[in-house]
Amino acid sequence: RVLTRRAGVFVVSDFQSPDFLDRLRIIKRRHDLIPVWVRDEREQRLPAARFVELYDAELGRRVTVDLSRRSARLAFENDAARRRDALRDALRRIGVDVIEVQTGASFIEPLRRFFRQRGVRR
Repeated sequence: RVLTRRAGVFVVSDFQSPDFLDRLRIIKRRHDLIPVWVRDEREQRLPAARFVELYDAELGRRVTVDLSRRSARLAFENDAARRRDALRDALRRIGVDVIEVQTGASFIEPLRRFFRQRGVRR
């Protein structure tokens, strides 16, 4: 069903799929868009392990990575930080405030902080 009146729209996602920004812009035109970004620490930092098999979406195949090398873990962390910053910048350019929540952690405090900050600005 299509919303005909202005509404608050929460989009809960990890924002990993491509081409979501255009859809968010469309929602933002008509509604109060509130993205809730669900993050997982395991997507930001890899453990110091020996060999790990990962799926490389760009190559479309599984690759084996030696995580015992600090340089491999650091490269992954740097890439994750770059992607995280790029997403924050993209959401800022759209003109939305984002709620960031972590898997395995309470979402209550991020929600409180968001609505407290929003209340101060209005």
